[in-house]
Amino acid sequence: MKQQMLGHCQRQVRLAIRLTGMLAGMLLPVVSASAQIDAVLPPLGGPDGTQFVARCSEGQHLTGFELLVSQDVDAIRPLCVIAFSPANAGPIEPYPTSFGEPLRDPDFAKVAGQLEKRQVVCPGNAPVVTGMYVRWEGRHTLTVNNIHLFCGVVGPTQTASQYPAAVYDGRLATPPYWSGSGTQNCPAGLVAVGINGRAGDWVYSLGLICGAPRVTNIAKLGAIMKAGSSSVKPAPRVKSLPGEIRCRGYSHPGGSEYVFFTIDSRPGPGGETIVLYEMAFTPSPIAAGQNSEGLRPGECAWLDRPIGDNGPLRIRFETLANAQTKQRLQGVPLDDSPNAAESYPDASSIPRYLKVDNHYWSFGGITQAGTAYFQASGNGYWAPAGVKPAPHLPRRPDSPTQSICDSARAARARNSPAAPALEARCRAEGETLPAVDVNALADKGEAIANQDPLAVELREQQPEGGVRHGFDIGMAAAEGQTGPGPGKDRIRDSLPPDERQGFITAVAFTLERNKYAARAAKGAEIAATDPIVAEARNAETDPFYRLGFDIATAIFGDPALGAQGNTATGPGSLGIRDSLSAAGQRGFNDAVRLHLGRKY
Repeated sequence: MKQQMLGHCQRQVRLAIRLTGMLAGMLLPVVSASAQIDAVLPPLGGPDGTQFVARCSEGQHLTGFELLVSQDVDAIRPLCVIAFSPANAGPIEPYPTSFGEPLRDPDFAKVAGQLEKRQVVCPGNAPVVTGMYVRWEGRHTLTVNNIHLFCGVVGPTQTASQYPAAVYDGRLATPPYWSGSGTQNCPAGLVAVGINGRAGDWVYSLGLICGAPRVTNIAKLGAIMKAGSSSVKPAPRVKSLPGEIRCRGYSHPGGSEYVFFTIDSRPGPGGETIVLYEMAFTPSPIAAGQNSEGLRPGECAWLDRPIGDNGPLRIRFETLANAQTKQRLQGVPLDDSPNAAESYPDASSIPRYLKVDNHYWSFGGITQAGTAYFQASGNGYWAPAGVKPAPHLPRRPDSPTQSICDSARAARARNSPAAPALEARCRAEGETLPAVDVNALADKGEAIANQDPLAVELREQQPEGGVRHGFDIGMAAAEGQTGPGPGKDRIRDSLPPDERQGFITAVAFTLERNKYAARAAKGAEIAATDPIVAEARNAETDPFYRLGFDIATAIFGDPALGAQGNTATGPGSLGIRDSLSAAGQRGFNDAVRLHLGRKY
């Protein structure tokens, strides 16, 4: 058996060395976003895993790595910098994704125990990578064990160094094992701007991507921080043009508020990152009005007409990821006040700005992408011209005579997302909403639960009597919804303690399931066809655990069975995990370990 293992590894080493030898003198050209030709050096190491390519943003260079290590290199994340002179770089910016072992975020690392983070970074006077030594080893699988970085200045001419400037050496495996090593240097006139290689459960091979060195000149021009040929200006005050949507801030979470999603990002012309943001909102039942007198906190509307609760109830727009990067690099104090978005609108300051009741944000150049969302070509803050919003919701002369409470009842009957805000207004106006027929809700909720095997399991785990009755009420109250709101809170607070307990359980499960309904269904479908997945999924009887397991299976499971087939965790999947209940997160984590440990 040992001879077979050694023979297998020997063949892997021969294959890796043969591939390296075939490509040793070759530079594989790729075109970056700015049409600059990069040289991709062939990766050094073993042949296993999935290929990855990670290039720093335009204007950035590779300064080192963040590693997750045990005995070998389990995961690697490139670290990038902007250079302001050949021997002076800005702060380190980690690449958005790491590659390799999935147990690399803090929660996973606590579970794994033996993993630790290491940084291998070039020194300040030689801030960019110019070459790299890699050693790999293994008994069954060849993985990267040693990384030595040779560093230099940001310029076309380098002074060769005999010794590496930054080193990581992993623990050597116990013989017998097979190993190989190699060194690569960027071609003349180029420096490292990224990496490529192969990764899976570990990092199997690693190579450099080399590009032209670039120094970014930064100068302070009044209130505008200019980088290269690109300037970032404060958002303009948006004029009241036809087709403008205006939104009012809020200060009391739990009712009408805004939820932001990052859809995509791209490099800007000056090396900055531009984010495509999507904002989910509650529509106002009437027009905003030229002075926004029709808007209550947390609502949006056209200036001259309501959006309507049939939507779209989302709007997409572009903004900077960080509008104060240049200030930070110059040592200028950062503005983190609620008003910062008026001068420095970005992905952090705009959501913060809209957490103040008397703040407004306007969107112009609106187009509509089907029924899913609006697209805005311009956006900025708006300030009322000395006119405060009316304390009570006015009614336009040509609007229907239906009262706010009548609108709330109609919206709740059709399960509209506008219902919670309308109900809150109804209460603020002093009117009384009719009592909810909880018995009718319970009958409906039981029927809803019977349509979902996990909901059936969870319902049967509730004690018969008041707790289960409350569970049925909660299933109906949260039907089709993905977030908490005052409508459900009102029903919950009207129930006796035992029914309230079941209600809370049902609502928590329903909101979690509805938010990721497609993934949950796909994961359960995969488990029904794959005995290994089914056995792992059934390790716990908690439906919340199984729900989290199903969601992760849809993301990381076998693509041949319809899963996304992700090969590493990242901000998106970890964000999904972190939004789940504690049991759901356990199930998600266990599913990630299972699927990333298998070969699909």
